[in-house]
Amino acid sequence: MKLLGLILFFSQIVLAGMTQGQIKLQIQNNEAVLTPNKGFHFNDKAPAYFQSASKVLPTTKTEQKLVFKSDTQNTEGSLTFYVCDDAKTICEKHDMKVDFKKGTSSSAKIQQANDQLAEKKQPSKDIASNGKTTLLIFSAPWCPACMRMHSEVFPKAQVKSLFKKIEVKKINIDLVENEHISNQYGIKAIPTVVLVNEKGEEMFRWLDYQPADKFARELKNEMNAQDTLSTLEKKVIAGDIESSVKLGKIYYGKMDWEKAVKYLAPSKKLSDTNLRLSAEVNLAMEAKDEDEKKTPEYQQALEKAFVLSSSVIDQVRWKLDLAESKKETIEKSFVKDIVHQLQELEKNKQLNSLFEQSTYGDPAGLSTAEILDMQARAYSVLKDEASKKVVEKKIEAYMQKAKLNYDYPGQVVAAIQYMNQIGDTKQAEMMSQKLIEKYPKTYVYYNRYASFLTKQNRHADALVQINKALEFKEGNEPQLNTSKIKILKSLKQNKEALDLLNSTLEMIKPNPEKYKRTKASLEKIKEELVKQ
Repeated sequence: MKLLGLILFFSQIVLAGMTQGQIKLQIQNNEAVLTPNKGFHFNDKAPAYFQSASKVLPTTKTEQKLVFKSDTQNTEGSLTFYVCDDAKTICEKHDMKVDFKKGTSSSAKIQQANDQLAEKKQPSKDIASNGKTTLLIFSAPWCPACMRMHSEVFPKAQVKSLFKKIEVKKINIDLVENEHISNQYGIKAIPTVVLVNEKGEEMFRWLDYQPADKFARELKNEMNAQDTLSTLEKKVIAGDIESSVKLGKIYYGKMDWEKAVKYLAPSKKLSDTNLRLSAEVNLAMEAKDEDEKKTPEYQQALEKAFVLSSSVIDQVRWKLDLAESKKETIEKSFVKDIVHQLQELEKNKQLNSLFEQSTYGDPAGLSTAEILDMQARAYSVLKDEASKKVVEKKIEAYMQKAKLNYDYPGQVVAAIQYMNQIGDTKQAEMMSQKLIEKYPKTYVYYNRYASFLTKQNRHADALVQINKALEFKEGNEPQLNTSKIKILKSLKQNKEALDLLNSTLEMIKPNPEKYKRTKASLEKIKEELVKQ
């Protein structure tokens, strides 16, 4: 599973956008079928829809498959969905233009909502009016990396002391009323934390999980600097390399790879060079996704990246990406060298530090499992299923011995994903149950467990868990009801499903904009129930 996350920024900075190009799409007979590449999955709890004349929800929505249908009149529009890496350290919003009639699509791009500087946008009144520096924390209850920030970072003393000096606003991106501010700041992945001045002008941003010490140090520096994008640009024009690098890191966090490359280029620091190489790879990947004829340029970018990178983790993961891109023509000796390098890393006692110093990401304290998973990917390229199964057994043994801290639920959710991936559903279920025992008064883990049980076709057990989730609804009763209705439908309890569906439609009538996606989903289910 490919992790996205931490890289060096003076000591470290964050990677994002690696889910770009990890989705396969087939369009036929007014139906679009999306499937993720190995190591990635759809977030089936996040919004997904086809936008044309109206919003249409998918007919199938699982972690491994999304299916959308269009009517014969509205065949052109855009697909919106979230893609995560399997360790669930980051989830990214994708937008893809499609034409069902022609059977064509654009690359699934992760773009800013507006390519203008924050100073040129109209600041949000509720931010500008407070007259204080403000930290905007964009997240969602289902996001594991967000869980990690809330449980592992924000409660730490060095962070709390800084929070007392500024306004802190937590923003759930799933709520319709927060869409305007998410769009205003170009939020394309979570968690994203944006520091703005009293006018609502962006000063800096952090993407993905951030260790407490690093986050506190950088937040303090940015609070003191009071730079904005426009002031940084003026300093760059005056020849300030440090400001150029800072802009490069900001645009990297915005997933604007071209600008990231441009502004990072003047720096000679190894960490900045690694980041620039990563941006170049992502830029080449986008070009390849737009035009398959540009695949050689993408492969050349990978080759350049692993040759020039100073990070051993980056080197091996870019080699692996190249091997997977060329899997039918790659020399076996090249892939075997990757396996050997990964086996050496598996034994390295400084593995956590190596991950922190890379552009690859923080594997939630499960670095050995991530290295083993990369080995399994390499064996897949070699078509060596026997060796792959041996590695998966090692992952299982490692996870059973891992000292998971249930005070940090994001780490546990990442561990559950590893167990699901290798097929150890028994261990995954045990971990899910422990999360519920630890956090019995939130809908999140009941809802996750219900989803797990549904995938196991244990619909009666799933119904028990979704009912418990509804006892702790947090302004999301219509969405939880929708999950329950789907379970009731699977249990052939159609009358109960229709009754709940109709009452939920009545519930959301006063807020049509807030619940328009939920309404569309419910109406689709109602059509199916009535036909039965």
